[in-house]
Amino acid sequence: MKTSKKILSISVLSLIAILSLTGCNEDKAKTSSSSNSNTSTASDSTSSTQIVGDKHIQVWHAMGKENLEAVQTMTEQFLAIPGNEEWTVEFISKGNYDQLKSDALKAIPAQTLPTVAMCYPDHVADYLKAGVVEKLDSYIEASDAASAAAGESDPYQFDSTDYIDAFWQEGAQQVEDGMYSVPFSKSTEVMFYNKTFFDKYNLSVPKTWDQMETLCAQILAIDEVKNTANYEAPLGYDSDDNMLITFFKQLGIPYTSIREISGKKVGQFDFNNQDAKDLVTKLVGWRENGYITTKALLGNNTYTSTKFTEGTLHMTVGSTGGTRYNFTSNFKIGVAPLPQWDTDEEPSYILQGPSYVFFNKKGDYTKKSQIEFAWKWYTYITNPVNSASYAILTGYEPVRYSSYQTEIYEQHLDVNPDRVATTADGLRSAVSNLTQTLQDGYFTTPVFVGSATARTSVGGIFAAVCSGTSVTQAFESALNDCILSQNV
Repeated sequence: MKTSKKILSISVLSLIAILSLTGCNEDKAKTSSSSNSNTSTASDSTSSTQIVGDKHIQVWHAMGKENLEAVQTMTEQFLAIPGNEEWTVEFISKGNYDQLKSDALKAIPAQTLPTVAMCYPDHVADYLKAGVVEKLDSYIEASDAASAAAGESDPYQFDSTDYIDAFWQEGAQQVEDGMYSVPFSKSTEVMFYNKTFFDKYNLSVPKTWDQMETLCAQILAIDEVKNTANYEAPLGYDSDDNMLITFFKQLGIPYTSIREISGKKVGQFDFNNQDAKDLVTKLVGWRENGYITTKALLGNNTYTSTKFTEGTLHMTVGSTGGTRYNFTSNFKIGVAPLPQWDTDEEPSYILQGPSYVFFNKKGDYTKKSQIEFAWKWYTYITNPVNSASYAILTGYEPVRYSSYQTEIYEQHLDVNPDRVATTADGLRSAVSNLTQTLQDGYFTTPVFVGSATARTSVGGIFAAVCSGTSVTQAFESALNDCILSQNV
């Protein structure tokens, strides 16, 4: 892992200000929405709130309560910095990222977009096509110069070269040249397993998916498992989308790509191929044998992490951003890297987690000063200590190299350098110790108009085939959805 150009020694008191929220979440939420505080929230809002004056910005998000309150605390500190006091920042919850994207697309013709919003790169491609995304290159250059001139006393501590390369470059992967989003909290997938159960039956953690297949058969043969009421499967996978996309990457199976036609970059869909169909057929066999389940197969928006903590799964693959949901005091929890299909190849772990996109709004009801202020806000909430603090609370990874060398993050890593946990703090520490060793294997997929549809459509193939759709029909249906998404 790249080392930072400077090591920051920052008091643990900065972290306490954020973590102390867990003891007063309810009161804090009420205060920030009803008092004269500079920050305000509007939970589960699906309609735009009218802009209040020029010195006001809106942030659309999909954070849960604890994560939001952590960002609100950082924002209150930001608004106390001289020069920022007259501004207000309004947080609008959109529930989840799909709803956020849907609402943003609807807001484009209505010219009711916020100043800034959480996003994924696939979403930005659609916004960029509509001409409403602010290009960030000039902001980055200006902040680099300003922070360098201010030195160590600068509260923003901005340095574009200090952002982890894989996270930062994600924002420059659009078909148009330039930087169109910036990282906020990043994650990958790891495997959580019931360490108590594994020890009891002397089971080995699989390093390959072939070993996983053998292990699942072994687990199903154990009498304790046979007698477990409502047992789901040995293995759960929280994201159907990520499962197939990751397997394609690990096996070298074409998924999507970008080609250049007459000087223009165009996305194309490559997943309707025989190798991909053979893979899905194999996975359906796993399902029929009782080896695996997924969120889509469970239905009712039930995550496999829930079944894992209940004891009806013994392994689950899930996002490190959801680490807290994989904790239970019922058994010891082990954390392991995602298995690979071929250990002779370089490992592949999907890169995920939200970024921020800034909207130029394509209208005359906003001012450049609002976008500039939103950019300042972003640089503050991702300064080294804030990025470290948010990562410790949530299970996400810091987006700055120097965050790893802050006092608070080093203390966090020291809580549990092993990959076995019996406490919630210990599990977050175990995950952080693991993920910092995985960053060289992170991958992303090509970003273009239609790539978001590819993710969801391909993600639905496995469940469709398990429900009786033919493999050929499932792939053709997914491809048709993708093609239609580019022609809208």
